[in-house]
Amino acid sequence: MCCALYVAVVAAFVPKDFAIVLWQHVIVFAISLPIIAAVTIGVAAFLENPAAPLSGARKIFGTFQLGAAAKIVLVFLLGVVAYNTFKFNIPRLIPFYADPFFANLDDLLHGQQPWRLLHKLPRGLTSGIVDFFYSVVWFGQWFGILLYVALWNGGARKERYLWALALTTLVVGTAMATALSSVGPIFYDRFYGGYRFDHLADTLEADGPLSVKRFAAYLIETYDGRAASFGSGISAMPSMHIAIATLNALFLAGFQRSLAIAGWTFLAIMQFGSVYTGWHYAVDGYVSMLVVGLIWWLTGRYFLSAEPLVRPVKVRARTAVRMAVRKQTRRPEGSAT
Repeated sequence: MCCALYVAVVAAFVPKDFAIVLWQHVIVFAISLPIIAAVTIGVAAFLENPAAPLSGARKIFGTFQLGAAAKIVLVFLLGVVAYNTFKFNIPRLIPFYADPFFANLDDLLHGQQPWRLLHKLPRGLTSGIVDFFYSVVWFGQWFGILLYVALWNGGARKERYLWALALTTLVVGTAMATALSSVGPIFYDRFYGGYRFDHLADTLEADGPLSVKRFAAYLIETYDGRAASFGSGISAMPSMHIAIATLNALFLAGFQRSLAIAGWTFLAIMQFGSVYTGWHYAVDGYVSMLVVGLIWWLTGRYFLSAEPLVRPVKVRARTAVRMAVRKQTRRPEGSAT
């Protein structure tokens, strides 16, 4: 109901933009989701039982209901479309204004602009790694874990993740992004004037990831042309890349240790990449981590409250015997003496 209301409000607010973005997302999902689903199921089955992946798949997913899984994917698709459409229209509600504050806060916390520290690393190799993880792996992880959860018989843990994902989109990607309307270092000089980040722009143009240069030009083109499109919309604070990576790291931490390490390592790479590319101020990621952490804690309190969070302590045999003897010898109240 919450997601349906969100989608309905956005569709009513900007119906033309919503229709355009919806059609583009349907095409992309139709092509990519079967591939991501196959990879997700295969990886999950292998991790569960390397010797017999098919048995591992049956253990994880059991007799899942295809209709329920399809409903989750459909709601996710509509939610992403609504988020993308709303993000594009944020400047119509609140023009960009918050960047000077966040840029100054970054300087205060780090002693200088954080991207300068990261650009001291070898640029060629670093740019390639950042480009691959930030532009490719992140989308695969986002969609892949959602598909895993849609097929998974996870009970309360499944409900917790879906609600946490919905709240992350609503709170971080919509409400806070609107209230803290900002463009990020990569677009700072263009929207605010001056030369505060001119060296960053020159560095990215010379040695930055190719996808960053192309996508930055695409965002400016759609912004200037006021044409909503797939992936369009400029918004820096808070970072949805970091928000989703944080949510998935918290989710994976509930499984085996190797997945927890992979999730937190991926989050660190995303935070590095968001600052290295200039898409975000470092504080954009810090805020996302804190807010998503709070959302995860609150959803855990709600959905897991009926489940034991710790294993019950085993009572020693001698203590159990004493308790049984006391219970048998205890006289009922009101009995004759």
